Amino acid sequence: MLKTAKEPKYLTIANVLRERISDGYYEVGSLLPTEAAYAIEFSASKQTVRNAVRLLQDWGLAFSRRGSGTIVRSKGGTKQFVQKIESMAELVQHGPDACLTQLDCKQIDLSACEANLIHSAYKENWWRVCLLRSPNIQSAPDALLYLYFQESHVDLIELIAKAPSSLTHALLQEGYGEQVSEVAQEICPHQLTAEEANKLKVPEGTAGLRVVRRYYGAHRKLIWSAIAFHPPGFTYTSWFAREAKQTL
Repeated sequence: MLKTAKEPKYLTIANVLRERISDGYYEVGSLLPTEAAYAIEFSASKQTVRNAVRLLQDWGLAFSRRGSGTIVRSKGGTKQFVQKIESMAELVQHGPDACLTQLDCKQIDLSACEANLIHSAYKENWWRVCLLRSPNIQSAPDALLYLYFQESHVDLIELIAKAPSSLTHALLQEGYGEQVSEVAQEICPHQLTAEEANKLKVPEGTAGLRVVRRYYGAHRKLIWSAIAFHPPGFTYTSWFAREAKQTL
């Protein structure tokens, strides 16, 4: 039985499934039931169930294998901490003198690696924009950015070209009226490939950072994604504040 809550239904379902995984009801390595089965159990649409399962993947509890379904990866065991922000601009802030240069823009079929990172299908068709960012016009680059858009948002590329320093989600809202309501972010160490290192002007094999962001709109629809590579010495800083709630 689902508890009545103000949270989205897909999040409620995801939390129920997370508890089942944590309790061992679904064992590590086992297949989760199908979307159709969950849709019946939770009286939800398949899309709602799909969004819930994607959350399990975001939490590192499950992964999808083409042709096999969704498999339990881990029981978890660590608490999930959520950073609440007042606006999307707080997630990624560029300095006032930041310089973005568009290197490439083309229509591609996603590689297996790209599909896994942005949670899309292998060989699915997307538009990919490659940008190089520097703190200012005289500095070495501090980020190599790959932005992924589907055909329906191809006009956004022209907006980026006209205002490369603007946040892409702001351009989305301006150009399409599409509001980003949720962002999944993953930061991990990454050994830069020859191509990445060459663009960032560092030696091949240098240890850097990889940041993946997936931007979701209404009903957790994936609107666009970004993969960023950073050279050594780049630092992400986050501020967390405890929110005091007044009780009556």
